[in-house]
Amino acid sequence: MVRVLSSEEQGRIVACLVRLKKSSADTIHLQAEALENLKDFCEGSSSELVIEIVNNTEIIATLVNLLDLLLQSLVNNPCDENLLLHVLKVESILEILLFDSDKNSKAAELFGKTKDGILSLLRLLSSVGLFKPVECALQIAQKASSMLSCLLYHHFEIPDAEFQEAAKSITIFADFMFTYRKEDWSNDLSESVQSLCDLVSLLAAEDVEKQDILAQHGLLEALVRFTQQRFAILNDEDSLRSEQDSIYLDIPFAQSVLLAIRALITANDATQNMVYELGAVDCFIRIANFFFGRDDDVYLAATFLLASLQYENQLMQQAVQELLQTGDYAYLFVGPCADLTAVCTQYFTIADERVNIRENHFDDEVVRVSLQILARTFLQTAEARYFFAHCHGAIEMLIGCLQNIDEYVMQCACLATYNLLYGSLYAQDLFLRRGGLAALSDCLYDYSVKIRKTALLILSILSSEHLFCRDEIRETGTLSHILQIISEFPAEDVNLEVAEAAVCALSHVVTKNASNQDFVRSTNGFVSLARVMRVCSQIVKGEKSIADLENLSSSGNVTAQTAQT
Repeated sequence: MVRVLSSEEQGRIVACLVRLKKSSADTIHLQAEALENLKDFCEGSSSELVIEIVNNTEIIATLVNLLDLLLQSLVNNPCDENLLLHVLKVESILEILLFDSDKNSKAAELFGKTKDGILSLLRLLSSVGLFKPVECALQIAQKASSMLSCLLYHHFEIPDAEFQEAAKSITIFADFMFTYRKEDWSNDLSESVQSLCDLVSLLAAEDVEKQDILAQHGLLEALVRFTQQRFAILNDEDSLRSEQDSIYLDIPFAQSVLLAIRALITANDATQNMVYELGAVDCFIRIANFFFGRDDDVYLAATFLLASLQYENQLMQQAVQELLQTGDYAYLFVGPCADLTAVCTQYFTIADERVNIRENHFDDEVVRVSLQILARTFLQTAEARYFFAHCHGAIEMLIGCLQNIDEYVMQCACLATYNLLYGSLYAQDLFLRRGGLAALSDCLYDYSVKIRKTALLILSILSSEHLFCRDEIRETGTLSHILQIISEFPAEDVNLEVAEAAVCALSHVVTKNASNQDFVRSTNGFVSLARVMRVCSQIVKGEKSIADLENLSSSGNVTAQTAQT
């Protein structure tokens, strides 16, 4: 049961907000206690309670207004540590409200509608070089960047009128960080770069006009130069023997930087040519070469970038082939994909089929064929699964196919989804966050044995890897439906394969989850499981054959004692 705000809690929040609403540029520094109380309350609240706070108070608008007042005060006092700490507290509260709203995007919607919310975050990015101390400035800019990413994740678009300002602010933030030398690098810088690059990946994804604006402000060149500088060591074979340099190369944000560059060049001849003119292609090949077998994420991001550079670009394909033939890449891709061309071909296939589905979504036959091709491609390599999962909007497109009314489209979509999610934690996480569980639950109601079976197998994958998913399966009624499927065995649409998949899914859903275990007990789930066990036992002993199942009654006479046993 979802807990709602008590009258005492609501009064406490309202009291804090009333004090904060009375703030002005002259009195803002006096509101520290109210900010601290509000921050402590939000940090100790569950996700459901945070959603209640957002829905029943004016907290978003009040905090955005407060952030704007703080910025006004910082214009004349950019090194005032108390003001900077207030900014951090306001950002921390907003982060909690925004990031705890995956199930309810109301916070992001309200923030996006405020008058100066987006501009305030952009001003924080562009002012990063003015704030002191530097550590505090980086934290402020990183939080601002993360919140902008959250808004974009919830499909909020930065208005065209503000996009130039956004491009300028992001580039200023990037330039500030990229001036740091290797010996001065810190974990805070790594986290800030990663946050920036995640924002760029969302901002520029498959939008040529926005890519061009960001490139015109110098962001693409800054990212490429930064990458070349960081990985220049790969051009020196002697350096590869240095343990210190190897540690230096194994950086947590390397994947994010490569994905950000990829977002800026996708389907854009102008930015692709810019990358080539900067001499970065050889660097990307060396990164993929070096990290193969050392760090899967960085290797996959580098190959993803190389494949995207060449898609529908003959000149770039020729340039890459020339580099591969003349360069020294003796141990490049010595695995399932020993040839970079083979890796790129898989990406080309995925890109083509995504276009086919998007442009012919009304033609079930075209969609079915494309899904079948994708399903086969996902089985080939981890590279193929990585490429699709990191393509903007690809997971949402697949979820849409699961919800198609055509049975064969659903069947092909289930198979493609299973092949994609198997072994790809990133794809699983994104599938769940984008509402894939609801689409799967609907598939369980279909009469097609193949659709039911595959949907149940997908549920097994998700619930085995993601603990929070097990609660959601119960709360959405999917667990109840799994038990119903088991109770109907044997039946025309619940054959032995479906029953096996349902029992497999149930075993993962109840593992280390007392609430789900209690639910199964309280709904007589043991009786249904005992019936399945009895029928299977009869088949094993030769007392029944699989062909006899259609003649078995689904209301088998199982006593409570047998069920308990």
